[in-house]
Amino acid sequence: MTLESFAVAVIVLGFALRAMFQLFPAASRRGFAKLLAMAGFSASVAPTIASHCDTGCGSCNNCGTGRASAGQTEAPIEFRAPTPKR
Repeated sequence: MTLESFAVAVIVLGFALRAMFQLFPAASRRGFAKLLAMAGFSASVAPTIASHCDTGCGSCNNCGTGRASAGQTEAPIEFRAPTPKR
């Protein structure tokens, strides 16, 4: 195997892995967690910050004072029938 063939194989493998991660995100996370577990690392996931963070004890692990929500700031999506062309 020449150096050029090896470089092409590494590049193709990289793009194939990237495509798998983008097309199948849940399966790739499970596979990566299994790979980490086989290597002896902890596969625990850190809590993510939710959009409702600091509203009390929640997923962001912050038991803050809780801010009042500002209410609805975005308009709902409305679907309208297209007007006929003349």
